Amino acid sequence: MVKDQPLIGLSYVATESPDGKKTFLHLFLPPKERSFQLPVPADGRRFSTARLLDSGRKVSLLQTDTGVRLTLDPEDHWDDVDTIMVLE
Repeated sequence: MVKDQPLIGLSYVATESPDGKKTFLHLFLPPKERSFQLPVPADGRRFSTARLLDSGRKVSLLQTDTGVRLTLDPEDHWDDVDTIMVLE
């Protein structure tokens, strides 16, 4: 993320835990579909798991050479303001 960049208009932002082991994805604009596509991580990072921060419920994660696809289970939903996922 660019320092001092306003969040207005951003659909998502990612932050990292101090130890660098977790990435917190804040999704501000909920998609109409159950899936959300991210670009390839700029640092080449590979993720193996994803979960919703508030419930701890698993989010399906598929990482390929073209990006990262996150998909909610049918019983879960995007938060209208800020869906936070933990990627490890």
